[in-house]
Amino acid sequence: MGSTASVQEIQKSLTNDEALVHYVVAEEQTFIIAIDKASSAMSVVRAGRSEIEASVSALRNSLKATPLKPFDTALAAELHRILLAPVSSITNGKKRLIVVKDGALSQLPFAVLRNGGPQGVWLVENHALESAPSASSFVLSRKAGNSGRAPQPFIGIGSPIISSSSANTANSPENILGIRGAARSVKDLGELPETESELRAFARIFGADQGAVMVRDQATESKVRAADMSRYRVLSFATHALMAGETMENDQAALVLSNPLQSQNAREDGLLTASEVAGLKLNADLVILSACNTAAGSDILSAESLNGLARSFFAAGARALLVSNWAVHSEATQKLMTNFASAYQKSSTKSDALRSAMLSLAQDQQYAHPYYWAPFDIIGS
Repeated sequence: MGSTASVQEIQKSLTNDEALVHYVVAEEQTFIIAIDKASSAMSVVRAGRSEIEASVSALRNSLKATPLKPFDTALAAELHRILLAPVSSITNGKKRLIVVKDGALSQLPFAVLRNGGPQGVWLVENHALESAPSASSFVLSRKAGNSGRAPQPFIGIGSPIISSSSANTANSPENILGIRGAARSVKDLGELPETESELRAFARIFGADQGAVMVRDQATESKVRAADMSRYRVLSFATHALMAGETMENDQAALVLSNPLQSQNAREDGLLTASEVAGLKLNADLVILSACNTAAGSDILSAESLNGLARSFFAAGARALLVSNWAVHSEATQKLMTNFASAYQKSSTKSDALRSAMLSLAQDQQYAHPYYWAPFDIIGS
């Protein structure tokens, strides 16, 4: 970390109520570096790559929707003991934690860690959380701030026309935004009509005209390219997000737009790939990806594929992303996203707004299981 951002540079970028925690997962141990405005600490714990991978996989297994299982609070408490207790002298009392994850930790939703044992409190009850790809990217994002903000508040793209396949029937899993596991073909993905109401709610909350919502035959690659995306402060893609190789048609991570694969023109195939995303010109404070699929053949997202899509949005000019770690429940996500947008619009920081939305949903008995309220993560500031 020192070669990319010094402790002093990080401290200058932090506020008094923040701490940055940086992880390096090695074969036999994990290095934890914690920094706040005035001090720093480093700890080495005897939990190496294989142990971390197994623990993250097991915890995510208790976040499966089919069937919904009791959440493993004991493992969540053990991971808190391993990952945060050693640097508690830095993190305790901080309003916000910025986490630089490594290896399998990139698939760990830190919000669900339990402080104080299995019967303790969720980490998100004590701290707002955001992730940073690296310590240097955190420093750069804080230096950039929101200078040169885009003039328009919001644009949303979603509810694409996918196909007339049998996947789009009344028996398809309409309560899930995204399909758990791999689809053999993009055409087998179900349509997402419920995402239109989510996007229109965003438009109302952010004070945008309803014309800023592009759905169905408006949610195409050509119309996305024709729109001047640099004019919008918040962008939302409410559609399927495919990891690289998740279907037989996509070798890159991609967002699914209308009429996928219907055109012979590779630029109009309905798959907005990571490389095509990187070619967009954005000036966005936030890009929301509110419906992501899991990786092919696994409930553990491919860190390389996820980072590829995230890197593309950052390369295009996004300052922060709101992404999901697993296929998400439609109704719960609409509630969570509406609460998030309302809190964010009231001049809250992104991570504070997400914390508020998570806690609101977690207190609803119907959605108290973290599968419903914990999938989303803020990447960037």
